[in-house]
Amino acid sequence: MSASGTAFRENGQLIRYTAFMPDDLLSRASEQAERSKPPVRAAAMLRIARVQTAFDRDQARHTFEQALDETRRLAGRDREFLLEQARLLAAAVAPDLLREIPSAGHTPRQFTSEMLGRIMLEHEHGDAAFEYVIHYDEPSTFPFPVASDLMQWFGDEERRLAVLRRAIEAWRAAPNDRFIWVFQTQWKELPREEAVAVAREIVRVSLVQPDQPTTATYDQEGSVRITSGREHTLFQILHILRQVDGPLAESLIAGHEQLAAAARRFPNGMESVMQEATARRIDTCDTGSGGGWGIGGRRGTFLI
Repeated sequence: MSASGTAFRENGQLIRYTAFMPDDLLSRASEQAERSKPPVRAAAMLRIARVQTAFDRDQARHTFEQALDETRRLAGRDREFLLEQARLLAAAVAPDLLREIPSAGHTPRQFTSEMLGRIMLEHEHGDAAFEYVIHYDEPSTFPFPVASDLMQWFGDEERRLAVLRRAIEAWRAAPNDRFIWVFQTQWKELPREEAVAVAREIVRVSLVQPDQPTTATYDQEGSVRITSGREHTLFQILHILRQVDGPLAESLIAGHEQLAAAARRFPNGMESVMQEATARRIDTCDTGSGGGWGIGGRRGTFLI
């Protein structure tokens, strides 16, 4: 009998095994799969491998490799569907095999890129996730959130810096708002002159690209609001500009009405926002009152 008293995360959800998984139960499932038609057999073996990840990773990999061989021999929609499932399972069981599994392309690549990286980290494959991000070859769908998670995962400065520089390269090749969060929170990992250059480049790109509408609020009352995507981006890095290029920060404030209004309430941009949010939480805990607030933008609403 194999103990399954463990926990893991699947698609962001914590899955717990608190009972025991008899070996003969999986054996019977495997025997039944062997007698099934190829598509059913391949799907069943993928499911069995997924269960095995909770208590026997070596066996899970072995079962997964068998399931992958079965899947590759299929054709048509069954093959495409199961290969997509196999890609997700590979991230948990055998990340080194991921490059060998083609994608059918039915799921948006940006969504998949982030999911695969997160699954690797959730299953403690930090080195594999590092290689995945460093060698990711499509800048427009680069998994910026995974890069941010990786920088918190590793304790060594060298790998954190490598991940951040790879994210910068991807952003330069295909500017994307998702990078701003990474830079906003991790910029101090860079040498100062490098951080200055990236901050100025974000400003330049923001100013030359067409402005996009957004709805961003930064206080609980919703009194500080920005509807310009450009000014929202500038506000997100205002605390950085204050430190690395004060004159540039002041010139941007002088030239952008909504940014100026937000800066009057939050002089150091998101740094001031977070300080106020922390103070509110402490006050809420002291008084026992409820409440909360969020920031709404192009990527949705983020509770603080």
